This record gives sequence, C-alpha cells and structure tokens, in this order.
Amino acid sequence: MNSTILTVSGLIGSGKTSVCRELSALTGWRVVSAGTILRRMAEERGISVIKLNEIAKTDKSIDKLIDDQLIALRGSAEPLIVDSRLAWHFIPDAYKIHLVVDTDIAADRVFRAQRSDESYGAPGEAYAANAKRQMIENERFQHYYGIDCEDWRNYDLVLDSSTLMPGRLAECMKEDVEGPAQRVSCWL
Repeated sequence: MNSTILTVSGLIGSGKTSVCRELSALTGWRVVSAGTILRRMAEERGISVIKLNEIAKTDKSIDKLIDDQLIALRGSAEPLIVDSRLAWHFIPDAYKIHLVVDTDIAADRVFRAQRSDESYGAPGEAYAANAKRQMIENERFQHYYGIDCEDWRNYDLVLDSSTLMPGRLAECMKEDVEGPAQRVSCWL
C-alpha cells in the first residue's frame, strides 16, 4: 500500500470499528482506536460516553489527551489504521477515509451492539442518543478546532456504509489506496 497511515472517520454507527478490523485483517496493519481511548476514559470516571462528551464541551483536557495520542502517530514507521473522528485533522499526511450512513441504520447498529457503556431499550433511544452525541461532538470540534468533520472535502475517500458489509468496505478502501494514483473518491 502506498500510504503508511490510513485514518478512518465516520458518523456514529457507520461501522468504523468493524471496517477497521476487516481492513487490518486484509493488510496486517495495526488499528489504533480513539473510541477505545474515549471509552476507557469514561469507564475510569464511572460515566457514560455521552456524559464524558458533555464534560468535554467545557474541559478541553479530555480532547487534549486523545489529540496528543493521535499527534504522536505522525510519521509512524509502522503502517497504521487509525479509527478516529479527528485523526484526519491531526495526521494530515495520512490517507483520509470517511464513512457515512443512513441515520436509521446507524441507530439500529448501535442498538444491536449493546455495549456496556451504551445500552438502549429500543432503536429510537439509540437514534436520539446518536443524534445528541453527534451534535455535541460536531459543536465541540467546530469550537476547539474550527473544523467540520462532515465536510467531505476533508477526505480522500468517502464511502456509504448503509448497505455494504464491513469486509466489502475494507476491500474498497484497500483497492483505492493501492490504486496507481490516489484520488478523491466518493462511493454512495
């Protein structure tokens, strides 16, 4: 592969983690996950990810801890797949991939995942929580960094994960990166 670092960002419930696992299986590259870091921080504090995101609106130290770990990956000699909503911003030389998804499908995925820190009684609850978390994060990232994560011009490749399985999305990513010349692509 031409790039040594791939960043994979995306909307909540877009399947970033699953796709990164599949891409890692195809390439042998290690995955670094900002979501894992955030969840660990929330767990250590005994709060939910949503609550931690609310706190982060006024406590920049939360984002700084994650940001510093992402920045430290710049120039890594080890090929990496970085699962993060902001890695594209902090690792500008990476090949930047973004996943979009239908919001109803995203809510169903989050509902079915039933993570220990995100458990919902119905898909509608997951939908509301996703929307709230997405809004909090978008506002925070705009405030702290002046960036819009949902602006597709930030990325080299945009894929719709609504109907494609993670394995197929990983194949698309690998094919695009291995192509003769990297180009901006959008597959919907």
